[in-house]
Amino acid sequence: MPRPSQISRRGRLHRTMFAVDAVSFSRHRDPEVHRELRDAMYSIVRTACEETGLPWPECHVEDRGDGILVIAPEDTDVEAVIDDLADALRRMLGAYNHVLADPFRLRLRMAVSDGYVHLDGHGVIGGAVIHMFRLLDAPSFKREIGDRPGDLSLIVAAHLYEDVVQYATRLDPASFRPVTVSLKETFCHAWIRLSARSASAAPDFAEPTAEDAAKDLLLLLGRSIAEGALRRDPEPDGLRSALTAAIDQLLKLG
Repeated sequence: MPRPSQISRRGRLHRTMFAVDAVSFSRHRDPEVHRELRDAMYSIVRTACEETGLPWPECHVEDRGDGILVIAPEDTDVEAVIDDLADALRRMLGAYNHVLADPFRLRLRMAVSDGYVHLDGHGVIGGAVIHMFRLLDAPSFKREIGDRPGDLSLIVAAHLYEDVVQYATRLDPASFRPVTVSLKETFCHAWIRLSARSASAAPDFAEPTAEDAAKDLLLLLGRSIAEGALRRDPEPDGLRSALTAAIDQLLKLG
């Protein structure tokens, strides 16, 4: 069931929205790994939202198993989601993954769009939501990601690239590339931005310093601890081992 929402049931409302999906989530068979990855995914997304001024309690959030759908509050700037939020997600994923080994490393695909939605007894519905998930699940997007390094890969609807990205003051349109989306009844163009194009290529997103990465990880872990996301298992793993690593990193830097 979706979390209680700020969206009313009165007619259609225009909203900025985004969705994330864990890359290769189904290749893991261990339910404990799934739980750790989901804990990390929620902690990272919520922390990134709060850090960039997107109040999590005011968002409409729906769980998608290996992903999350977020409908932002009214008047949310879609440019800030494409720019600030995506960058915060990339930084926090990088910090989290820096101190962990498989199977606990987390990579995300992210789709951003906007459009009209309305609420029924099961969640939000509307063509804009369906279209965004077509982008997120597009085979062409997944092929571009493949096994390339990089923690976050972003896809945006064509109209957002044309109306927002090309005229944004802080976004570089050249860091996006076009893809053709062909999935079910959807055939369209979209634009993607990858964390890294190859093992030797420069990433589309600027890489954080070691100090920034450690601080991001501590911020993330502090929220996770406060929310009770860290379980008391006999052996440290996942986020708990990351806490020790982050503290060690900060001690070395200081």
